[in-house]
Amino acid sequence: MTAYRTTPLTTGFAPGSLTPRLIDLAERGTVVAAFLYYLVVNYNPHQWLNFAIAFTDIVTVWFILIRRPTTSVSPDPRDWVLAFGGTLLAMLARPGGAALIPAFVAVAMVAGGTLISLAAKFSLNRSFGLAPANRGVRMRGAYVFVRHPMYLGYAVVHGAYLLVNPTPLNAALMSVTWACQIGRVLREERWLKQDRAYRRYARIVRYRMIPGLF
Repeated sequence: MTAYRTTPLTTGFAPGSLTPRLIDLAERGTVVAAFLYYLVVNYNPHQWLNFAIAFTDIVTVWFILIRRPTTSVSPDPRDWVLAFGGTLLAMLARPGGAALIPAFVAVAMVAGGTLISLAAKFSLNRSFGLAPANRGVRMRGAYVFVRHPMYLGYAVVHGAYLLVNPTPLNAALMSVTWACQIGRVLREERWLKQDRAYRRYARIVRYRMIPGLF
């Protein structure tokens, strides 16, 4: 199905303001820097699985770099804190601890989570970003089943990383990451539901991330 036609949202930025562009550049630069750090700390020929998990975020970085610009991004600092917390904190995780699951289980979790998030990202294509923004309402591909399939994919991959590297630091990082992600989902929907097309979509696709639960 094609994207619904959307209605303009209030941004809080003055017409012609450079602020959205500067925010956009800062967001992209921060994400790239955090991703490179994540790859470096997880690179180890003897711990290939950690590097493989870290490398799955390359698609996230790529779509952020090529995404379609928007003039309807949220100016609320709370939305940005949740977006960056949900995206970047997990990239501070480091290898360590004794794995709680066999490698083949971790591989299956990473593969499943990555496929879900890839399906979501390719469904959005260039309509992808961190903070709440309206780049057109999509109802196709993975978005037919739940409204935020990308976050579901992240949850599975992050769970795999934590089970392979069950350190107190990683547990704390993932806990805060997912507190941010849940808040992010709720505030993102609050922003998008200003749009009549998104309200219609939410009535059709009832669940946010997990069918029958949330």
